[in-house]
Formats: sequence, C-alpha cells, structure tokens
Amino acid sequence: MELFEEIQGIGGAEEDTGAVSFIQVKQASVRPRFEAVLADSLASGPMTALAQFFVAPIMWTDVHAVWHIPVREDGVYRQILCEIAPHFEKTTKVTTGEAVQVNLQGLREHSKSMFMSLVSDHRLHPIVEDLYARKADDEQMPAGRTKSYKVNLQAIAAHLPQEHAFRELWDFFKHTFIHHQEILILMPVNWTFDETFKDSVAIKAFAGVCTSMSVQVNEQKRITALCMQ
Repeated sequence: MELFEEIQGIGGAEEDTGAVSFIQVKQASVRPRFEAVLADSLASGPMTALAQFFVAPIMWTDVHAVWHIPVREDGVYRQILCEIAPHFEKTTKVTTGEAVQVNLQGLREHSKSMFMSLVSDHRLHPIVEDLYARKADDEQMPAGRTKSYKVNLQAIAAHLPQEHAFRELWDFFKHTFIHHQEILILMPVNWTFDETFKDSVAIKAFAGVCTSMSVQVNEQKRITALCMQ
C-alpha cells in the first residue's frame, strides 16, 4: 500500500509559495476595523498544549512571525484571550464585515522562559515537540518548485491520544482555520519525505481525526507543509 500519491497542488495552494501557517482574513470589499485588545500581561499557570502550538514556531522558526487566527465563536475568542494572547505583547482584533480574526505578535520574555523550561524539563506536548523540535538545517527552507502528495491514511496506524489536550487542540483547529478556509496548513520543521513519516507521533494522532491529509515537498525532499481537513 503506497503511503504517498503525487497530486496537483494542495488545497488550492500555489506550488511556488511553500507552506502557509499564518492565516489571513479573506479579501473583502468591507473596510477592516482594528481594535487593540488588552489581554493579561502575564500568563498564569502552566503553558497549555494550545499555547505551546502557537509559541513553538516562533521560538524555533521565525521570531518575527505574526499569527492570524480566524474566529467565529465567542467561546473560541475567549479561549484565545485566556490561553494564547497572554503570551504575546500585542493582540489585535480585526473585524471585516462579519469576519473576525485575532492577530498575535511579539512573544513575551516571560513566555519564552516558560517555554524553554518545558523543553529542558522534557514536558513539551509530544505533538508540538514532534512538529517543531527537530533540529533545523539550511535544507528546511523551500528551494525552487515544490511537489504535492496525497497521504494514504489507511497506510498509517492511527493512534488517537487519550489525553484531553489533543482533542481540545483539534477542536480549536476545526473551529478556526479549518472552518475558515476548509484546511489546516502546518509547517513542520526538518521533516524528511520518506516512509518514517507514518511513524510520527503527530501524524498518527492527526490520522485519527482528519478526513484527508496532504504534504508539500521541496527539491531537498523536505516536507514544507502538512495539510489536513
């Protein structure tokens, strides 16, 4: 049973652009309204798995990155303000017609320390660690054209974690990124395009909840995007 099958593009993404993990509001004729949001200035309690997911890419891939999270429910908005926003210096609510998104930028120093303590104490969530903690190298960056491949989910021994944190994580993705653009696009760090893909902790978990999965691969045989529905 083949694990990968080459296809044309991923979820409508342009082949030359690489992966997209920072999602922006769809273009609209309505002028957007920007509102500064005052979240707690200091995150209290342990950094949740959801917060780790948004902190890890900034810590390990792009310190200047900005998150754009589409929001359609008050519960999700409150979750962002309680769990994620306290780790960032600037939180902005952008309203365009009926579409709402929350922009997050500037990771707080306190949160950087919290995150690195999780790393040193081996308490990082295993899926976050699998996605982003692999040692990066120069070949991780997309080079030239990329190819897209559909993943055969039947070839993966799905393993859905029993702990509640993963289910909360996936529910958050469904009610934000997947609902907004019908696809979740992640940028794993230093993943090789080979059969070891199916042994990934993250892949086994996502295979138990998603209905389809694709990857984007650069000329160095590195997976630059993981796309799920």
